[in-house]
Amino acid sequence: MKVDRMFFQQFEEKVKTDDEIKQLMEAGDVEVATARAKEKYDNKPEEFFDLEKLRKSLKIDRKISWRELLELVYFGNQIKGKEDLVNDEFEKFSNTNNIEGIEDLQALRYFFFAYVTDPHVREIIDQQDFTELYHNPSFNVEDFNRVDDTMKSQLPNYIRTYVPLNKFLSA
Repeated sequence: MKVDRMFFQQFEEKVKTDDEIKQLMEAGDVEVATARAKEKYDNKPEEFFDLEKLRKSLKIDRKISWRELLELVYFGNQIKGKEDLVNDEFEKFSNTNNIEGIEDLQALRYFFFAYVTDPHVREIIDQQDFTELYHNPSFNVEDFNRVDDTMKSQLPNYIRTYVPLNKFLSA
């Protein structure tokens, strides 16, 4: 909707004309700029900017941060959606783990996606309550059985160690 896009444009104009934040961003002090932007603009009575409204105006399917918004405004860094982030993380996984002998890469990719994005699947796998997969609509026992046996434990360990799951929280 045009109204939604206009809401972000109002935020963008406000932040770009804020000399303090502009100086901090140009100096590369993104963390301080992020804190100041949150302090100055988060749900203040004039415009009522908040992350949820700004996320909706940008049509992003996951929670976003003030840092991501400032990087979009000042550096043009696009905010990636959930699927793009999962694909990036899967690429990192495949580059750091030996997956050459894996016969069904699509099944591994789907397992990765389900484990990262679905807390219920994560709970089932972590508790090794695999019978629950018979009743799970998003990732079922057939999907799990297609995954290479070594990856059934290696992939969750990798994700728990290296993937920041809070980035994938649905909005």
